[in-house]
Amino acid sequence: MSSNFRSRLQSKALLVGTLITLPVPEQDAEVQTAIAALTKTCRATGLPLGIFADSAKSAAPYIEKGFSLIAISTDCLHMARSARAELGAIRSEG
Repeated sequence: MSSNFRSRLQSKALLVGTLITLPVPEQDAEVQTAIAALTKTCRATGLPLGIFADSAKSAAPYIEKGFSLIAISTDCLHMARSARAELGAIRSEG
């Protein structure tokens, strides 16, 4: 990536995310290579870097790598987890 990456973007931060309709495993080698390249570029330019994580546990490695903006899950995932928990509670009471 070019040295004027940040100036061309005119952004305040970069948020790495996944496409919900076509999920790619976070552990995929190509995904990890892309995240590493973005991390390196953002560190070099001073651009804050963020990412979506599905849990606090999965967020920890990114915090260690210097990500400063962490979104824990999404509204859809939180609702789905809550719905599963409520359904499980109803089934166990019945």
